[in-house]
Amino acid sequence: RGKVSPAGAERRVVVEIGDADEVTTATRDGRFELDWRAPGPGIYPVAVRARSNRIATGSRDSAGKVTVYRPATASWYGPGLYGNPMACGGTLTPSTMGVAHRTMPCGTKLRLRHRGRTVTARVVDRGPFAGDREFDLTSATKQALRFGDLGTVLTSK
Repeated sequence: RGKVSPAGAERRVVVEIGDADEVTTATRDGRFELDWRAPGPGIYPVAVRARSNRIATGSRDSAGKVTVYRPATASWYGPGLYGNPMACGGTLTPSTMGVAHRTMPCGTKLRLRHRGRTVTARVVDRGPFAGDREFDLTSATKQALRFGDLGTVLTSK
């Protein structure tokens, strides 16, 4: 949702989100709203174009980004492994921000959410190798999210 200015009844608004162009109409006071279904998790850029009408010329503005998440099971690892090399390079330390994942390419950037907290992390290692979990969070990532020992995180990938 948003607002175009100058306002005017029946002003067409095109919302470019990801690879899609969605069209809606602004109300008399310039407000518009749009429902959109994401094709999957990810970070989608958003831009808005207000088309010309008899009152105003067209305009365009970047509206930021929308992050779409999906749930994933996670655990954490660290203390007994500090000082060991990671599969993606580097050494695991208490301040290493990242996640272990079995198949995502090393360096893949993703956003994680847990109980209203969000962090951006990269795949830095391989795992988890125990249980039916998708991610192992490093200790620093666990602390930033205030994550427990085992549970669900929301991920953008």
